[in-house]
Amino acid sequence: MRQQRLHSFIAFGQENRGKRHSLSAFFLGWYQRSRINRHLKTLGLALLFLAPWKITPSPAEICLYITDESQNRLLVLEPESFQPAAIVPVGDGPRAIAFSPDGSRIYVANAVSRTISAIDTRNFSHGRDLPSGRDPRDLVVSPNGAHLYVTNGSSDAVSIIDVATPAKRVEVPVGNAPRNLAITPDGRFLFVVVPLDNIVTVVDTAAAAVVRRLNVPGGPSDIEVSPEGTTAYVVHASQVSEIDVADQTLGRSLRVASSPRRVAVSPDGLLLYVLTGSSLQVIDTSLFAIGTTTPLKASRALAVSPNNRRVYVAQASDLYVFDEIGRPVAPQVTLGKLISDVAVANVERGCNPAPVSTCPGDCSGDRQVDINEIITAVRIALDDEILLACRAADTDRDGHVSIDELVAAVRAALTGCPR
Repeated sequence: MRQQRLHSFIAFGQENRGKRHSLSAFFLGWYQRSRINRHLKTLGLALLFLAPWKITPSPAEICLYITDESQNRLLVLEPESFQPAAIVPVGDGPRAIAFSPDGSRIYVANAVSRTISAIDTRNFSHGRDLPSGRDPRDLVVSPNGAHLYVTNGSSDAVSIIDVATPAKRVEVPVGNAPRNLAITPDGRFLFVVVPLDNIVTVVDTAAAAVVRRLNVPGGPSDIEVSPEGTTAYVVHASQVSEIDVADQTLGRSLRVASSPRRVAVSPDGLLLYVLTGSSLQVIDTSLFAIGTTTPLKASRALAVSPNNRRVYVAQASDLYVFDEIGRPVAPQVTLGKLISDVAVANVERGCNPAPVSTCPGDCSGDRQVDINEIITAVRIALDDEILLACRAADTDRDGHVSIDELVAAVRAALTGCPR
């Protein structure tokens, strides 16, 4: 019966190969919803690589988050139009982003101020800052939302922070200048990459103690755990390797492009994304083989949307958007001067872009223009600030702020907004 189904599937693909979007939609729906054998899904994925695919827009409740290190802020964007829902000031040197399991909180690691910013997603307000160790690099949240786990590059440790009582902080030494980390879905283990020591350190979260140090040659740079919690994927040297979570031993390795930096797993666990110094590579986790390679300049951050339809790559000040098999689906977007991290998540509030004021230079939308908003408009005109910081300054919506638009903003500051 299984063989007959396979032949039928191949025949369907051959018969309909010239039908563009209907075929692509069939393959995508079958691939995401089917419960049949993984190897048949792999075949479906292979045929999907060959067919043009019309992307279905992401749901409105998904938000895109960008940490802009140059301006110490978090950009909250609608992921299709890239219009801002909020721009939230955070601590100095914002790096990694993490979410509470219920989506009510966003946490941002601030390397320079040595804090963790806690942001309420209901109104995108910045609440209290939680203390961290020196140079926080990456962070994850426990599955029950009670604890934060933060790598501290300058104190060679992972901080375990009790969210309810942040003063109750435990430091676990893990190695020299730890970087990224991942947590198992049951919250039992942390996997921490320590590139200078060429190891991945495994931490038992209940005991707050190191239980294993795995030798990983070539300086591991990032790690992710599969959704089912059985496998961790670590990128190092020019390889991506599997780690068996139960045995805490290295498994299969696959050669990838040079200088792999980030790794991410699709929500269904079937695809692996590796961001290297020159490309984005998509890997089938069952066959452990590369499906596509998309050339890219050196990039810093990588994220996959919860609905498995978008892959986001941040490169310095620009953002690139791909479909699930690594094909570009939107022009590059300039969002900040120095993007540190990018993340995507469902949030309680939704991600509706804030309306743009009709008053020239009214960045906040309160029908008043103050000196700080004038300064912001001038900085946009000089290309020292992104347009998202004050879309009201661009009254003709041409993507630039001109001298005439600056004059209109100053007039609004002196005489009031036009009625």
